Amino acid sequence: MKTRVFADTGFWVALFDARDQYHSTAKAAWRRTRESGNLVTSELVVYETITYLNCSLRNHGLTLAFVDGVAASRMPVLNLDPVSRSRALELLRTYRDIPLSFVDCASAALMERERIADYAGFDNHFRRLGFSSVCDDAP
Repeated sequence: MKTRVFADTGFWVALFDARDQYHSTAKAAWRRTRESGNLVTSELVVYETITYLNCSLRNHGLTLAFVDGVAASRMPVLNLDPVSRSRALELLRTYRDIPLSFVDCASAALMERERIADYAGFDNHFRRLGFSSVCDDAP
C-alpha cells in the first residue's frame, strides 16, 4: 500500500500562488507526491483554500485554477464523519498551547483515522501533533 500524504491549506496556497514564500518548495513536493499518486486532502481544506485564494488574495482566476486542478487530479478528498468531528473537538480542547483552527483539528483527526503520518504543508502545529512534513526535504 502506498504511503499517503495529507495536503494542507498552506501547501495549496503556496503551490498556486507564485508569490508565496514557499512556492518552489511546494512545487517540488507536488512533483514527488503527484508522481507517486499518494496525495489526499479533505473537503474542509478545499473550502478553506478556496476562501483564502478568493477572499484574502482576491484572485478569482487562481481560485478557479485550484478548484479545477483538484477536480482534474482525481485525488481522494476525505470527508469529516461524526467520530472524526468529535476527535477534532477533543484535539482542540487538549492542545490549548497550540493555536489550532477547527480545520487543523479536523485534518489531524482525519489523518489519525486514515493512519496518515505525513503532510504537505508548512505549519509547525502539525509537527507538534506528531506528523512529519514532506516539504521539509523538498529541494
